[in-house]
Amino acid sequence: KDQQKAEGGRLKAEGSGLRTQDSGLPCPMATLAAPLTAREQIENPNIVKVITDQSGRAIYFSRSVIPYDRDAAGMGPDTPYARHIGIYAYRKPFLMTLTTLAQTPLEKTEKLEQLRVLEHGHGIQVGHVAHVSDGIDTPEQYDRFVKAYQASQEHCI
Repeated sequence: KDQQKAEGGRLKAEGSGLRTQDSGLPCPMATLAAPLTAREQIENPNIVKVITDQSGRAIYFSRSVIPYDRDAAGMGPDTPYARHIGIYAYRKPFLMTLTTLAQTPLEKTEKLEQLRVLEHGHGIQVGHVAHVSDGIDTPEQYDRFVKAYQASQEHCI
């Protein structure tokens, strides 16, 4: 996807998500998530949030605040939030299946392709990492990346 800096350890963690079968069922797909604590990021619809079950399988991805803490009218002070990192690992046979799956209502609503997988009944294992680099999902994020990259090149000979 559009991750500026994907570290090897993260990719290894994602690949191991395909091997993690705590639920007893293998997932044909894996992805990563990182803790999300800043209110402005949790409320930002350009940052995709994910919630998982106890074994780390994705329950839902959303641009909205999930989970929604009813007692706190939104964000709870002790509620854990996770940011989806848009890198995926797939089992090879599943890639063939994925190309045949029709778009789904939730995918169309949220504009998140991973919801197609969940709505068709397939699992996504979510590995957790401590840190995340910013993705490039908007023109503003792209402009910031280009400026930072150009600035880093000015110091090269």
